[in-house]
Amino acid sequence: MVIAMGQFVVIKQQNKILEDVKMFKAKGFTLIELLVVISIIALLLAIMMPALGMVKEKAKDVICRTNLKNIQLASLMYAQNNDGKMPPYSFGNALWVNKLGAYSGEMDEVRYCPSTKIRKDTPAGSSWGGPREAWVWFYDGMEEPEQGSYTINTWFYSSGRFGADETRNYRSLDDTRRPGNVPIFADGIWIDSIVDDTDYVPDDYNLDDPTERYGGNMCVFITNRHKDHTNLGFADGSQRPVDFSELWSLKWHKEFDTVKEKTRDDGSPIYQP
Repeated sequence: MVIAMGQFVVIKQQNKILEDVKMFKAKGFTLIELLVVISIIALLLAIMMPALGMVKEKAKDVICRTNLKNIQLASLMYAQNNDGKMPPYSFGNALWVNKLGAYSGEMDEVRYCPSTKIRKDTPAGSSWGGPREAWVWFYDGMEEPEQGSYTINTWFYSSGRFGADETRNYRSLDDTRRPGNVPIFADGIWIDSIVDDTDYVPDDYNLDDPTERYGGNMCVFITNRHKDHTNLGFADGSQRPVDFSELWSLKWHKEFDTVKEKTRDDGSPIYQP
């Protein structure tokens, strides 16, 4: 009898719990419960968004190097047909992007780093690019401006650029001793750059506005596009990211005096997040 009574009490209690559950479902969540759920979702988003942003930037970084690879392939084909030489320096529509375009059907796409935007409000003349903006090349006689976000190493022009000492030029791709340490193309804010070992980085240099405080042509590659590094394509056909501080360790021209690691003028790191 006692056992039967106990079983009856247990069954009654179970039924009460089931009724409470049904009532809870019928009423739905309380305001407090909804706020808790919303808070949890907001917390998860706060945790996930930076990670998603990092993944997106990493993907852009990889695509940037793929673009450089395509540009390099076009330059190698050009060199094969021109005694191993790169395009000559030229004004107007004869830029290196135009010369190499004949060897790549994708030049109009790969000339842009995915971290930059094409300029819709093109200026009346040529204009520097920036961390998130393409450079513009526009001179008299041109119907439309040329744009891009990659830079050629001036020391590879087959005919010298004004202001450059031609004795330092690489006459051809075969003129390099360690091609894996000799940059031809890089992520940059202008069409070309006469890099020298005397170039420096001012202590107040602004990576978000590279033309504000100019310390030399190496600064063309030092911009807040991929955080602490820039992407480069080398004479051996390879591509890799290089930290800003290590740009001076590369053999930009035949007489370039390399330095393992470079800082700003005041000794502080070049990249300052």
